Amino acid sequence: NCVDCVIALPKYRVGTTRIFGVLWVLRKPVEADSLCEQTLFIDAQTGEEAAGSLGESLFTRIATTYRAWKTSGDMGSDETFCRAVSREEIAANRFVLMPSRYVHAFQDIEMLESPPNALKSCFEKLNAQLQAAAHLDNEIRARFQLISLES
Repeated sequence: NCVDCVIALPKYRVGTTRIFGVLWVLRKPVEADSLCEQTLFIDAQTGEEAAGSLGESLFTRIATTYRAWKTSGDMGSDETFCRAVSREEIAANRFVLMPSRYVHAFQDIEMLESPPNALKSCFEKLNAQLQAAAHLDNEIRARFQLISLES
């Protein structure tokens, strides 16, 4: 209940390493504060601003978003950049505090599923794609046979 905000910064912001940095903003819990029931996650790893350095525009966007959330609880509707998450949802995700877990850059509903369901869905898609690939392989072989027989 003391993590106020978690911010994932773009890669290459810590020297020349390919890893991204994560900033944790901590708070002293207050009983009557409804924002204590949530943690703000900001994923600044994607988007146009992430391609360059941690410049003025990205820094301003992060600061503006955090301030708006702290003062009014509203940080905009861009769930590809940030999202306020309840303690219950964090607990359901085994207390993983990575913004990419909660901020959905790809707006894919499967990202919202629990890991076992998402894994099952991935296997089902893989099997369907493998079957389609086998069908296409057979089709290509049949057409090559026709070409070789006609020559």
